[in-house]
Amino acid sequence: MKKIQKILCPVGLWDEATEGVFEYAAEVARKFDAEVLLLYVSPIFPEIVELGDFVIEGRETLLQVMEKEAQERIQKLAKNPVFEGVKINTSVLRGEPVDEILRF
Repeated sequence: MKKIQKILCPVGLWDEATEGVFEYAAEVARKFDAEVLLLYVSPIFPEIVELGDFVIEGRETLLQVMEKEAQERIQKLAKNPVFEGVKINTSVLRGEPVDEILRF
């Protein structure tokens, strides 16, 4: 029987429901002495993004800002007390979430 070594936990960084899976992931990780991998995939947007009256031209600038924010947020999530004593790693990728999660 194979031993569980890693538990992939894709997260929505601004979705409070995401944190509900942390307790379960941490419990399984402790049981099998496994590592929890928190993964966020930053979606790709069109060249021009309209946010109400605010327009951002230049997708790359927007993506860089979002990825920086995502890195900070995922690090904060990794410090959730539920993960105390659990090996944890984080990753932020860019792309189509479903595709990137399956490739990860």
